[in-house]
Amino acid sequence: METISIQYCFRLTGDKEEVFCVTSDAHHLDLVNNIPEVLPQWTSLEYCQCPNSTLDADIHAYCPLIVHLVNLVDRFKNIILYDESYMDVVTEERRIYQRTTAQRGISSLMGLIIATSGCPHTVFFKPMSSVSLTTCQSGRNHIQGCIYVFISAVFS
Repeated sequence: METISIQYCFRLTGDKEEVFCVTSDAHHLDLVNNIPEVLPQWTSLEYCQCPNSTLDADIHAYCPLIVHLVNLVDRFKNIILYDESYMDVVTEERRIYQRTTAQRGISSLMGLIIATSGCPHTVFFKPMSSVSLTTCQSGRNHIQGCIYVFISAVFS
């Protein structure tokens, strides 16, 4: 299976560094290898299912979006979101370095995870996952994202 990998490297205050490698199937843009072996109770679909969720708890024991956020929550649960951080985003094509807050960097990473998580309500964001590498600058990512969504809607 051909994959796409995006690596997020965060350098936080106190010389703490966190590295996340987000890998998705290149054809379907579904996340792969991102779910921990042991899942907390709060990831269960029956724990707090979204009111508009179309998933059946008998078929899906866990919320597909939440299970992909477990590693992120565990690794960032003790940081101060407004602290300054340095973020590197590395793909095959490019490397982007940005000084930002932890909150903006995590938000960028969460956007990628949410778009490719397999949640039926966020599946339409998948085409934008290829352009949501960092926090949006000068609206470029928004324009590219809109073009990808349009093309995917028209030609799929």
